[in-house]
Amino acid sequence: TEESFEMSELSKVIGTYLRSLSEEKRNVFVWRYYFCEPIKEISERRGISEAKIKSMLHRIRAGLKEHLEKEGFAV
Repeated sequence: TEESFEMSELSKVIGTYLRSLSEEKRNVFVWRYYFCEPIKEISERRGISEAKIKSMLHRIRAGLKEHLEKEGFAV
């Protein structure tokens, strides 16, 4: 049950972080890491270069890592 509680808390913290992002960044993150969409498809869908998508994802991951560490999660 402790593991279940920790997973629940982790989900809440990730959700809070994702809600703090712009809609575009949140959608790109979800399409890539929840729906496992290739960067090329996300790029075509959004009309943004693949390089910009990669850069955006890198920054989002870095921000998420920082947010998780502030909330006490070891990354």
